[in-house]
Amino acid sequence: MVPPAVQKKKISYSETAEYNGLEDDPSPFSVSSDEKNIVSTDDENIPSDKLLEREIAALERKLLGVKKSGFWFGVYFKSKDGDKGTGYLSETDSVIEFFTLKDSDLTSYKLYGGVKLISLYSGRPNSLTWNSVGLGQEDSNYKSSASGFAPYIGGYYKSDSGWVFEGFLSTTPITGIIEPTFTYSLSIGHKDGYYLTFYRLPVEDSLLSYVGNQVRDLKWGRVVENGLGLGIKLKAGRFGIEDKFAYAFDISGKNTIKNSAIKNTLLIYTDIRDQFDFFANFEHALVGPIFIYQSYRENTNFYTFGHGGYFSPQNFALMGIFWDLKRVFSPESILKFTGNIGYLTFTEESAPKYPFGNSDERYEANSSSSLGYSMKLIYTRKLTGRIWLNLFAGLDKSSDYVLFDAGIRLNYYFSESREFLNLEERALGRFSTFRDLYTPID
Repeated sequence: MVPPAVQKKKISYSETAEYNGLEDDPSPFSVSSDEKNIVSTDDENIPSDKLLEREIAALERKLLGVKKSGFWFGVYFKSKDGDKGTGYLSETDSVIEFFTLKDSDLTSYKLYGGVKLISLYSGRPNSLTWNSVGLGQEDSNYKSSASGFAPYIGGYYKSDSGWVFEGFLSTTPITGIIEPTFTYSLSIGHKDGYYLTFYRLPVEDSLLSYVGNQVRDLKWGRVVENGLGLGIKLKAGRFGIEDKFAYAFDISGKNTIKNSAIKNTLLIYTDIRDQFDFFANFEHALVGPIFIYQSYRENTNFYTFGHGGYFSPQNFALMGIFWDLKRVFSPESILKFTGNIGYLTFTEESAPKYPFGNSDERYEANSSSSLGYSMKLIYTRKLTGRIWLNLFAGLDKSSDYVLFDAGIRLNYYFSESREFLNLEERALGRFSTFRDLYTPID
């Protein structure tokens, strides 16, 4: 029970400063501006003129909205450590994006465009102790690094009736190894929490799957995932249920095995702010069970010719607890901590070493059961009237590799902004696949 001295009073203001960007949430319909609130614990000590100013600002926003333009620049680093096709991978990306937006309780929109610069380095995977192409050629010319870029444009629109439309268009990284192909995502849904998405996105597990590989005159890899995503969110008081489903009907690349997959994540949660005094001043404190299931038709988790170099288990399950905590210290300082932890198990069937060759050699089947986890800490801070800083760090062990990632980003508005206007922006995360369905919905 929360003591009377710290009873929460919710005060609406412009969309809370939040950084979905650099997260792998595929749902573009998770943020509703009329649901965003700041928690105040002692409004009696605020001067009446300040309270009136705050109420007027909230009313202006509701009726007129806030229009802003600007750009942001971010640097993103991630390091994966595993075996098989994922091997060891380090990636450093830089992104610059220009945008214009309007945020209000009635209609909102955003137009954006930018470019992502990519630098990859892959350690020598275990599977390369064999001849990588199976055609009597040595693998000494195997490419262990690549660099390139991927331009993109996109837009977002929310009508006053709550319908949301979003889309973006990009390419796989242009590196000179394998010719790039277009990628996209088109979504329609409602701000209350249901959506339908058609997507074609790169598989970023390894250098092979992301940009491709070349040994002499043979090229393979650069895998893209084509699929359909469905999502729904139901709320009743402090309780909620969310389910996200994806059917990847075609996962393929140049000279790689064709694959398909189904993926589903179910969250059941409650907001615990009223039950624990420690969370009384949080904007939200969601906790509950999480259930994840994935199944790929083929195991193509290797680097030899014909494989895609991405984690593709025939059965994958994670059962555990997830959390989504957000503390707004002021409109100028926000901290968010999300993640999950639980029992992880997966199996991978035996696979041919050279799917397109005459060899009878095969990779052995594999199974694993262990502790799985994924967590991310995000901090947003106003530096000046026009500049906002975002920092994040994450750690993930929800497949056959361990992933560490971190990033920094600066937002610059062409006019002064009292809050970080994020809308549905997903920044680097818009290049992610639907594999990251364990990311909690805001």
